[in-house]
Amino acid sequence: MTHSFSEHFSSLNLDAQHFLIVVATNLELEAVFRESKFQDQAPVHLIDGGFKTILYKSNTYTFLVCGVGPLNASFYLGKFLGQFTNAFKDSKINFNLIINFGIAGSYDLTLLPLGSVILANSELFPEYGLRLDKLADPKALGFPLFREVPLQSACNPDLALTEQIVWNKLNFLSEKDLQDLALKVNLSCLSLIKKGLGISVAGVSGSFERAEELKKEYAQTKDELLFENMEGFSLGLASLQQKIPFLELRTISNLVGSRKKDDWNIALALQTLSSVAKKILWY
Repeated sequence: MTHSFSEHFSSLNLDAQHFLIVVATNLELEAVFRESKFQDQAPVHLIDGGFKTILYKSNTYTFLVCGVGPLNASFYLGKFLGQFTNAFKDSKINFNLIINFGIAGSYDLTLLPLGSVILANSELFPEYGLRLDKLADPKALGFPLFREVPLQSACNPDLALTEQIVWNKLNFLSEKDLQDLALKVNLSCLSLIKKGLGISVAGVSGSFERAEELKKEYAQTKDELLFENMEGFSLGLASLQQKIPFLELRTISNLVGSRKKDDWNIALALQTLSSVAKKILWY
């Protein structure tokens, strides 16, 4: 970057809505822009941690490439949000919503076929904790990934306070939260999109044995929709820490655990991702 962080956002309007769109790769970034009205402004290529902002309908849309995997995702989103907060610490500017667009694997193609769309209602990180066998127990370590204890009210010290603890699972926006957000961005189409549990991994499942192991452990019902990805939990946790609403929308590119060519269709997943982005961002 040849200019300062604050200069990049010098045209921000205090009264506008500010949206942060996070993708792992330039393939997904290109898909998000493919059906937009801003082909001339679409980033040609961004390095991990790179970002670009455009104005649309008086609102700002910042696009950030966070890189592949949970470590890159947490580092680059955390770094970006830290810079943003520091640059605008004297103003009331913050992001109204963070949206993660990406592709993912399905644990069952009969329930979640290639090219279909899934909205995460929760994310789970199965690799955190004490591993005695094949699966890790997060509570066995005694250290949650996130803990927030609200400050007791000086005016009402007897007020019951709820402590928020995250071990290895995040629950995302409720239906009411989605309805409230729909006033800020076009989320009406979300009611038609399937919702399910995202399983974030650092090492993707390369065998049916591993896929079945995760599915058996974490699916609450036989018909629960599960999908595998590498960034959703990290991005959701960073958003929670910054108290910014978070959405994760993914399209299915493959069957988890399979290396067969017929069980993969990345081109179809990216094409569907373009259509979803158009409905939500470029309406």
